[in-house]
Amino acid sequence: MERLEVVDPRFAAGRGDEFRVSTLRQRQDEMIELAAADGSDFKLPMARWIDENVDLEDTECASIEQAIPASNVGYRLLQRMGWRPGGGLGREQQGISEPVRLDANDTGTRTGLGRRQQERQYTAAEFVERRALEVELQADEDEGRKRRREMEAERQQKIREEVTHELRMFYCKWCHKQYQFAHEMEEHLSSYDHHHRKRLAEMRAMQSERGRKERGKKERRAAEKEAARIAAQ
Repeated sequence: MERLEVVDPRFAAGRGDEFRVSTLRQRQDEMIELAAADGSDFKLPMARWIDENVDLEDTECASIEQAIPASNVGYRLLQRMGWRPGGGLGREQQGISEPVRLDANDTGTRTGLGRRQQERQYTAAEFVERRALEVELQADEDEGRKRRREMEAERQQKIREEVTHELRMFYCKWCHKQYQFAHEMEEHLSSYDHHHRKRLAEMRAMQSERGRKERGKKERRAAEKEAARIAAQ
C-alpha cells in the first residue's frame, strides 16, 4: 500500500516563476515606486540591503565617548532592572559606571582588558636588565660576602651528607634502587621484582662458588700429577 504524506499548505515552499528571487525583488521595487508616487512616507523593507547613496551625518552611532540615549532599548532595559543614570552596575550599583575601553595598538588591532598593564610589566627595568651571574658576583664580592657564601656552601654540603647517610637504609643492593621513604622500601621488599632479582643474584653467586671449587679441584689434581711425575723421574 502506497504511503501518502499530507503537507500543510501553510508550510509548503512556494514553487514557480512567481517565487523566484528576481521576481520577488522586482515586485519590491514596484511597490517602492508606487509608494513614492502616492506621496506617502518612503519606507524600505527590512530585508533590503542599503549599499549606495547613504547619508550618515545625522545617524547616531554607539561609541565609548557618547552615552546611549534614553530612547535606546538597552537603556530602558537597564532602568527596568533597577539601574539609575550615573550609577554603576550590580544590585548595589557597586560595579563599573564606564564601559571597558579597548585601545588599539600599533598594528590597528584592539588589545584586551589588562593587556597594556601586562606589556608594561614585561618591559619594566627590573625585568629588562639581566641578573648578574654567580661568577660575576664572586669577582666583585667583599670578604663578608665571601665568608657568608663559604658558610652557606659548607652547610649545604653537610645537609647533603646527612641526607645521603639517612637514605642508606632505604637502598636495595640487589636491585640497585634508592627510595626516599620507609613505606616505599617496604613495598619494594615485598614485590615480586625484588625477590626475583635477589634469587637470581644468589643463584649466580652459588654457580660462581661451585665453579671456583671445581677449578680448585682441577688445579690440585694437576699439581698432584705434576708432583708424581717429578718424583718418578
